[in-house]
Amino acid sequence: MVREHDPDVPEISTFILPDPRSQRWKRISSYIESFCEGASFVLDNSVSGDSNNPGFRDLQEPRAWVSDWDGSAQLLPPSERTYGRVLNYLELYAVLQKKPFSIRTPNATVSHRRSIYVNYPNGTSILTLMRTALVHQREAFQELFATYISEKPTPQIGLGESSWWNDHFVISFTLPFFAIRFEDREDIRRIFNDRKPFRSRINLSFLGINRPEPKEPSESSTGVFLHRAACAFMITGKSERYWTAVFLDEDFADEVPKLSVEEEEDVAVGGIDPIIVDAKFNSADTIVSPRAYALAALAATLEGIAEHHAYIQEEYAASLYQHTADHRQYTPKRFMSEKHQEWRIQFQESIGHVRNTTLQILRKFNEFLGQDVCISPEGLPCSPQWLSVADEPNAKKSLGRVVASRNRLREISYELDYLVDEARRESKNSHVDEQQILSRQLQQFTVAALVPRYCFS
Repeated sequence: MVREHDPDVPEISTFILPDPRSQRWKRISSYIESFCEGASFVLDNSVSGDSNNPGFRDLQEPRAWVSDWDGSAQLLPPSERTYGRVLNYLELYAVLQKKPFSIRTPNATVSHRRSIYVNYPNGTSILTLMRTALVHQREAFQELFATYISEKPTPQIGLGESSWWNDHFVISFTLPFFAIRFEDREDIRRIFNDRKPFRSRINLSFLGINRPEPKEPSESSTGVFLHRAACAFMITGKSERYWTAVFLDEDFADEVPKLSVEEEEDVAVGGIDPIIVDAKFNSADTIVSPRAYALAALAATLEGIAEHHAYIQEEYAASLYQHTADHRQYTPKRFMSEKHQEWRIQFQESIGHVRNTTLQILRKFNEFLGQDVCISPEGLPCSPQWLSVADEPNAKKSLGRVVASRNRLREISYELDYLVDEARRESKNSHVDEQQILSRQLQQFTVAALVPRYCFS
C-alpha cells in the first residue's frame, strides 16, 4: 500500500525498527536513514512530468525493471504485465503504486507474481520500496535493507516463515563480492552526510593489469580499481502461487549490462529476466514455485561472483609472477626502491580482502547446501523445506549450478590462499636479501674507512 508521508513521523525508523528497544536495530535504522537522506524530499517534490525529462535518461543509477506475471491460460495484458522498458527512480515509484494484479475471481490453480529488479539502488529507490510495500511484506523488506545497506555486508542465505504474519514465507540471500573495473567510477551513492562513498574501492594500478580489450586510441585509461560490492534478494508471499521477488544489484558487466537504456527492447515480455539472468529460460514463465525462482536467482548470482573472483585471482597471480621474476634480476638500488616496498604492502592488503570474502561466501554455501538443503549424493534436496523442488526440473538444474559454482569458489579460495602464502614467502626472502645487501654495503663502507689516506704535497 502507498503511504502518505507525515513530516511529523520518522517514516524510515517507523518502517525499519521491529523493536524500538533493540540497540542493534537502532544502529541499522540510523545507517539506513543516512543512506536515504534527502530521498523523501525528492519523491514528495517531483512531479510525473519529471520522469520524461531527457536528463533522467542519462542518470548513471539507479535503473529498475518491474514485471507482473499471471500463470493463467490468459496472461495479463501487456499494460498489466510489464512496463516495457528500463525505469528510472521516479518511474519506479509510479509503477509500484499500481496494484500488481487486477481484481478477478480467485483461482487456486493460477500463479501470480511480481518481480522487481533495481541496479545500484539509492535512497529514493529504497524509500520507494518502503512506501509501496504491503504490510505483510514489511519483515522481509526489513531484512533486505538491513543486510544490503551495510558498511561491510556479510553472506546470508535463508528460508523461513514470517514471525509477524502466519503462513507468509521469506526466502532471502545477501552476497558481498569484489569486482575489477577499468574506469574511474566512484560510487555516487553517499553515506554520513555525503562524507564518504557507500561502497569503497582500491586502486590496483600497482598490479600492472592490462585491459582485456583496449578502448579506442582517443580514450585514455583512467586506472584500474577493485570495488567492494554486494547484492541482495528476497522473495516473500502467502503461498506458492502468490509472491513478490525483489533484487538489489550492483552490476559490473559494463560491456553487456543486465539493464541497458540503449537496448530497452530486450528487457520485455518473454525476454531475459535480469534477476535470473539465464537465456536458457528465455522467459521466467517456465519457473513456477518461489523456491525454484530463488534458486535460479542464487545460481545466476553465484556464477557471476565466481567469475569476478576468478578474474581477480588470475590478475593477482600474474602480478606476483612478474614481481618475483623482477626480483631475481634486481640490482641493489632497484631492489631497495620505495616502489618495490609499496607493491608488497598493497598486494597483501588488497588480496586479503578478496580472500576473506571468498572464504565467507564458501562457508555460507557449504552450510546452506549441507545443512539447509541437505543435498544428497545424487544432487537432490533432502530437507523438508526444499524437498518440493526435486519435482521441478529447472530447480534441480539451478541447484546443480549452485553446487558447481560453490566448487569453483572453493578452488579460487585455495588459489588465493596459495598466493597469500607465496607473497609472504617472497616478502620474507626479500627481507633476508635486504639485510644481506645492507650488510655488504656496511662492510664496504667499513673497509673504505680503514684504507690509509695519503697526502700528496
